Amino acid sequence: MEHICFECKKEFKKSWKNQKFCNNLCYYKYRKGLKLPKKGTNLICPTCNKEFYVMQSRKIQYKIIHCSKECYWKALRQNERPTKTTSLTCKNCNKIFTYEYRSGPKRNFCSRKCQRQIQFRTSRQISICDTCNKEFECSKYSVRKYCSDICRTKSHDTKKRLAPMSKNGVRRAFIRRGLITHCHECGYKDHPEILGIHHKDEDRTNNSFDNLIVLCPNCHSIRHIRHVNHCCHYLPASSHLSVSL
Repeated sequence: MEHICFECKKEFKKSWKNQKFCNNLCYYKYRKGLKLPKKGTNLICPTCNKEFYVMQSRKIQYKIIHCSKECYWKALRQNERPTKTTSLTCKNCNKIFTYEYRSGPKRNFCSRKCQRQIQFRTSRQISICDTCNKEFECSKYSVRKYCSDICRTKSHDTKKRLAPMSKNGVRRAFIRRGLITHCHECGYKDHPEILGIHHKDEDRTNNSFDNLIVLCPNCHSIRHIRHVNHCCHYLPASSHLSVSL
């Protein structure tokens, strides 16, 4: 059975029950021309005394609502406390300035610049450099030990050089620093790969940098008395040498 569209008055076949329009275009045209009843209310702005419309969903705010943000801020300014003006002196530059306040503490500085200058002065302290023993200025909240980057690098280099080395890493540490070049006793340097490292106090556990020296095999054996004593009885009496140790 064919039915008539509410908008274009043409006949069409229903595809579902209670269908009143032949297509969506006719439905939207009908809705545009139809005047729907308003569910909200009209209120009067307490600031500018103008009438404005409020939706039904804002029923809770009907008593305190305004027509715009400008009217809302005007009403707030009218209800503010009266301001007081006083003349104060700045604690940094000693200038006299006027200050308006309603409540709360008064200002101690004329501007942010003066406030930052005072904060910078009170947060400074004088400390001594660990490398050159000179005085330098730094912040109280920082943990500075050196006056400059040069002193910091010097201290790090000395700490690395004087740090005790492990038993197996002594030769590698000397090669890394380029210290195995010649013998410190006789000056031999033709074959630096045969040079060895000697402990001055003959304590192999003491691997500090001050206790180590580079020697050739001959000078190294002379430093150790036990090698000389074991080999002296093989030589004739006239060929014995007096070794100063």
